[in-house]
Amino acid sequence: MKTRATLALAVVAGLPAAASAQETFQVFYTFEEVNAGTVTPVAAPNGTIDPGEAARIRLGITALVNGSNAVGQNTSYTDPAPGGTGTIKGIGSFVYDIVGDNGATTANGTWGGFIGGLVGPTGNGAPFSAGTVSPGTVQPGGNQIHGTGGSQFIASGPGVTANGTNNNVQIFRGVWQPADYTARTVNWRARASILVPTGQQNSVLFAYGLGTDPATGDEYDLYAGKYFGSTFGNGINIPIAPAPSSLALLGLGALVAGGRRR
Repeated sequence: MKTRATLALAVVAGLPAAASAQETFQVFYTFEEVNAGTVTPVAAPNGTIDPGEAARIRLGITALVNGSNAVGQNTSYTDPAPGGTGTIKGIGSFVYDIVGDNGATTANGTWGGFIGGLVGPTGNGAPFSAGTVSPGTVQPGGNQIHGTGGSQFIASGPGVTANGTNNNVQIFRGVWQPADYTARTVNWRARASILVPTGQQNSVLFAYGLGTDPATGDEYDLYAGKYFGSTFGNGINIPIAPAPSSLALLGLGALVAGGRRR
């Protein structure tokens, strides 16, 4: 008998809460220097955002169980009743906020160049369903983005399987240009979104049993969702300089040369 798969994604409100501190979503952060108003990398990056530059920030996630890739591992559940043990098949959903300097005005700026976790040429082949990914809503001042999210939703039906992609999966990429270039370091960090109930910021999909296609007799997996905890880490620090470092070095060189001539 040929085994097939389908998805019966639980409604968010019906998902069971995470039961183990060892079940978590790890969030990853990187950034690259780009020319302001574009996604074009600068010709000579120096790790600092200089005037005329912006930061292209990327976030990724991996679902973990006991520190290892969660996909393929077992997890306990209480819903659907009567509960039991299922096998994790993929990332289910996430909803985060991305916050600069804990919401301080030092992180004010403008955003653009958004890419979410879309499948295909605009994303990176992440498992999220088309139309269910949002880069979020930029808040006044530009120091926060609320509701960055996505979900893997597959309509029920034989022959459909969950996407198991789960290795630093891209969930967000956007270009942030600071409101000014005063010397400072701005920290950007994700958090559980204020738009969802506590503990419901990310979930996995797991298979908990088999159904049978009445038309063919083929079996398929029954899927549900489970919330995991989150490990947001320290975020990413982005240094900002008031003048291009190359000009600063030239100025320093001139001072040294002038001192030698005296």
